[in-house]
Amino acid sequence: MKICVATQKNAVYLKWKRPENTGDSIIEEYNVQWRLGAERLWSSKDVVTVNAIVDDLKVNEFYLFRVRARTRRGYGEWSDIMGEKTLKNKGNF
Repeated sequence: MKICVATQKNAVYLKWKRPENTGDSIIEEYNVQWRLGAERLWSSKDVVTVNAIVDDLKVNEFYLFRVRARTRRGYGEWSDIMGEKTLKNKGNF
């Protein structure tokens, strides 16, 4: 899964494609995680669509993001980690 992003000063919009190989299982939700680049603890939220807005981020900071799908069989592999810096002077979504 590859993540595409659009960045604002304290929010990041993430979008990804549905995994091609889910076996015979339907995707029930996606788990989105993010953290400041220098920290170890991930924050997360679950969404049912192939996009998410992560808000309440710090302005002008570098964040890491990753996504995984969940089916009735459990969680799939994590996407590649995507790094993005929030902007300094732009508005919110």
